Amino acid sequence: YVSGGVTRSVLEVQAYDVVNGGVQVQIPGNANTLASIPYRSIQGTVGINYNYIVYFVNANEEINIGDADNFNITGVVSFSSSTEEYTIKVTADTVAAFTIGDIVTLQEHNTVSGYSVPSEMEIRDITFVNQAWNVKLFKSGFNTYNASNNGGPITIDPTATGYIKKKRTYTIAKGIIGVE
Repeated sequence: YVSGGVTRSVLEVQAYDVVNGGVQVQIPGNANTLASIPYRSIQGTVGINYNYIVYFVNANEEINIGDADNFNITGVVSFSSSTEEYTIKVTADTVAAFTIGDIVTLQEHNTVSGYSVPSEMEIRDITFVNQAWNVKLFKSGFNTYNASNNGGPITIDPTATGYIKKKRTYTIAKGIIGVE
């Protein structure tokens, strides 16, 4: 919440059991927070001073799908400079770990010509073509990355290998604090 140009919190989160991931969410009463929550929704209108709030506690983590001793990238299918999409083949036993919209980074992506690819690409499509699972990846600015890091267009390597690191965001808790 912004009050008088100053950002102020209506919630406070404190870790109390770091080993097990415990957090406590509360409406605090200190000088850095609001004395009351500023708005309330009543039958489609906005009134002042409600005394409850809905919250979500989200977390991010990165998990490896495959590893340095267990590559799950089995080749590169294509790169389209017009759509900035890079398509790779992955093993059948790991394809279920991916969904459209996941953010991934290719690890130890070894190509014959030694080109590199950007990190944090979005999975745009997953298809089964020519007896292989294909994962289409997108990164805005891929062409600029190629020009800066690879000296121009890349030559596709159908035998490139590696594994994938996936970012995952999930909800730890959600709830309502206070009473009406």
